[in-house]
Amino acid sequence: MPKITFRWLFGAMAALVATAALAGGQFTDQLPTYTPLLGTEKFPLDTGFSQGRQPQTIYATVNQMRALMLVAEPGAVTGASVTVPSTGGYYSLDAAGTLAARTYVLPTSPENGTVFHLFSSVIVTALTLTPGGTDTINDPVTAMTAAGSIEFAYNAATGIWYRLQ
Repeated sequence: MPKITFRWLFGAMAALVATAALAGGQFTDQLPTYTPLLGTEKFPLDTGFSQGRQPQTIYATVNQMRALMLVAEPGAVTGASVTVPSTGGYYSLDAAGTLAARTYVLPTSPENGTVFHLFSSVIVTALTLTPGGTDTINDPVTAMTAAGSIEFAYNAATGIWYRLQ
């Protein structure tokens, strides 16, 4: 069995490059041009549902994935109003004690499937969810318990935020 040396390996690589160049291959030191994401590109996500339950695959846009970022609200104060961006998001509400009032204004022109999720470590006595524009909220929540969680998803065809949790 022949012994493979560094010199032999380097020679084989040089021969391969020369062959590719003679065969019309093109080598360049230029990087491909960068095209920024628009946010509407879709890619498949596996739901992981067992036993063939549907849907097995869902499609999410880049904007929907950006919305998965968690917005922490430590030291939240009573009476404050938070405007949720068009990408929705996950909000973690944390305060020193019970909040008498808190308002969240949902986006005015969300994309279909946009999600708004709120976790609260404290009691919120009066919670106000305000839809953006002419949209409506199905089954709005008016208060939250400590360690509570709510979630809404937007349906663009109906203009309604549907409560999921």
